[in-house]
Amino acid sequence: MAKPHIVIIGAGAMGCLFGTGLREAGCAVTLVVRTPESAHALNASGIRIEGPTGSRTVTGILATTDYAAAANASAVLVLVKAPATKTVAASLAPHLTPNTLVLTLQNGLGNMEALCAALPASQVAAGITGNGATLLGVGHIRLGGLAETVLGELEGGFPARLEALGAILGKARFPVRISENITGAMWTKLLVNVGINPVGALTGLRNGGIITGRDSFCVAAAAVREAAKVADALGVRLETDDPVEHMRRAGELTAANENSMLQDLRAGRVTEIEAMNGEIERRGTALGIPVPVNATLASLVRSRQKAFTA
Repeated sequence: MAKPHIVIIGAGAMGCLFGTGLREAGCAVTLVVRTPESAHALNASGIRIEGPTGSRTVTGILATTDYAAAANASAVLVLVKAPATKTVAASLAPHLTPNTLVLTLQNGLGNMEALCAALPASQVAAGITGNGATLLGVGHIRLGGLAETVLGELEGGFPARLEALGAILGKARFPVRISENITGAMWTKLLVNVGINPVGALTGLRNGGIITGRDSFCVAAAAVREAAKVADALGVRLETDDPVEHMRRAGELTAANENSMLQDLRAGRVTEIEAMNGEIERRGTALGIPVPVNATLASLVRSRQKAFTA
C-alpha cells in the first residue's frame, strides 16, 4: 500500500510540527513554502525539533515553492497565517484533484470562507489545534506542549476521508477528535486566542506567565468574556461552560509557549489580530454588543504592526 502523501502549506511552527510528526509516522510529507531559500534550507538540513525529552532532527521531508506538489495528495493541511489564506487558496486551486481533502488548522475566523471561495466547498474541512510550538529559525522549532486537534465539517457529520485523516494524525501521536460541532470548537479556540495572543504579544509573556500574572490574566479574561457574549448572540454552541477557565487551562497546557502573535511581532510579520480580536470587534459592533477590551487590544497590536507595515 502506498504511503499517504500529506502536503502542508506553510513551514511555520505548526507546519514544521505536523510535518515532523507525520514523517515519523511513515507518511510522505511535502512542505510548500514561500521562498526558494527556505525550501533549500529545509531540504538540506531537515527540521530540528526541541522538546522536554531532548532534541532531534527529522529528514526526508520535501520542501518546495510549487503548489503543483498538491496534485493527488491524500490531504492538504493549510497552516499559513490568516492574512495569507486568500492567496494560498488561489494558488492551490489549479492543482487540487477531486479526491484530495483540504483542511484548515489555522487560527481565527474567516479562513474557511476564504478557502471555499476558491476551492470546492465539498473538499474543504475545518479544524483547530491546541499544540504549542515556537519557530526559532527556518526548520527549527521548540515544542511548548501537545494538546487536542479537533476536525469537522461545517455541516457536521463524519465523512470517511476526514476519519481517515484523523487516523493518520493519531498515528503521528497527535491527539485527535472529530466533532459534529466544529463551529463551536473553532469559537472555543478563538476565545482562548483573543485572551492569550494579544496579551502575550503586547507584554512579551509566555502563555504560563499570562495566566499566572494578576494583571495580564485580568485583561485576557475580560477579552474572553466579551467574545463569549458575541458567540452567544450568534447562537454558537461553545464546547465549554466556562470560557475563562478554559482559557486558563489552555495556558497551563502550553505554559512554556510563546504564542504565534508574539512571535510574529518579534519577527516583524503581520499578525492574525484581524482574524481574532478584530473579528470580535467587528461582529460585536454589528450586533450592538460593547467589546471595548477586544477593540483596545486590536488597536494596540495594529499600532505595533505599523512599525513594519507602513
